[in-house]
Amino acid sequence: MAQTSSSPEKFTLVNPYTLDVTCTDKETLSNAADYKMKAMSVLTRSFNFAARQVTTRTRDYIFQPGDYEYGGSSGVTSTLDISNFDDLGGTEEIALMHGKLVELGGTPPPLDEVLGSQSKPARPLAPGKSR
Repeated sequence: MAQTSSSPEKFTLVNPYTLDVTCTDKETLSNAADYKMKAMSVLTRSFNFAARQVTTRTRDYIFQPGDYEYGGSSGVTSTLDISNFDDLGGTEEIALMHGKLVELGGTPPPLDEVLGSQSKPARPLAPGKSR
């Protein structure tokens, strides 16, 4: 049987143009021998509006305590992904995080500048031209 708890998102002003958003989930599991295992996942997304990039870091921890007879175990895994704003599927999250950064006192570049080509409609092709 698992018991899960999640913390609310935590917003951190890293510098005038970078915002960290962190979520943490904790879970307690038990196996057939009823040894409790504790698992924790931490997801942090860093929105750097000067570089126009979002960095996603995940860290997963698991710990199983044991006594002198059975020992214990633990493990940690982590991943890192860096994406340009242009590579993201949409602009809504970028706009929301830009607003949150400004709310926390950050001074990122203007949103239309950050979004660049994403916020502009595609130009029609000239007559007789094909892609």
